[in-house]
Amino acid sequence: MQQVSSDTVELPIHISAKTVARRLGVTVICLTLAGILSGYFWLLKFPLPASKWFYELFNLDGEFNIPAWYSSFTLLFCSGLLKVITAIKTIAQ
Repeated sequence: MQQVSSDTVELPIHISAKTVARRLGVTVICLTLAGILSGYFWLLKFPLPASKWFYELFNLDGEFNIPAWYSSFTLLFCSGLLKVITAIKTIAQ
């Protein structure tokens, strides 16, 4: 089996930090606005039956909803990226 030297290891992944930061920022802003809107519906006791469902889905102070899942997956993704960086640094040495 042929061994590859560490000088020729190349990853074809090209990620722009600016693009990732913008997309994450837009997602956080959208989730925050949805949480504020759901709180507004809850405080006004909006007459639509979907307002309670919307509040439970986007409540920023709750668990098992979209903002909590987003936060968890973001932390999981960051830990995965750190593992990949560690593996690349270990191979390069």
